[in-house]
Amino acid sequence: MDFSEGLRRCKQYGAHLPEVTTSGETSFLKNTFGEKIFLGATDKLTEGHWVWENTQQAVGFQDWHQGEPNNSKEEDCLEIYRSSWNDINCTNKQGIVCEFDI
Repeated sequence: MDFSEGLRRCKQYGAHLPEVTTSGETSFLKNTFGEKIFLGATDKLTEGHWVWENTQQAVGFQDWHQGEPNNSKEEDCLEIYRSSWNDINCTNKQGIVCEFDI
């Protein structure tokens, strides 16, 4: 599903797309769920300024793959790619994982 549908689906369950704050979390998500899953941040409002959709807080920790983010083809969303982060077009079909706050 695309990013917007992923947001809606997680919200239906009282959850949100993952907010990653350590490289260990990136590794856990990749090892548990595989690559090509959306994370919950975008730079839709200001190119290069990544914000978590759930909290509207700036992304502090960043775990970019070498050469990323590159904003190729209007890439304003974030995915796990090869154990790190990649910017991706928000209309791409990706897997989702919903994160619950406890």
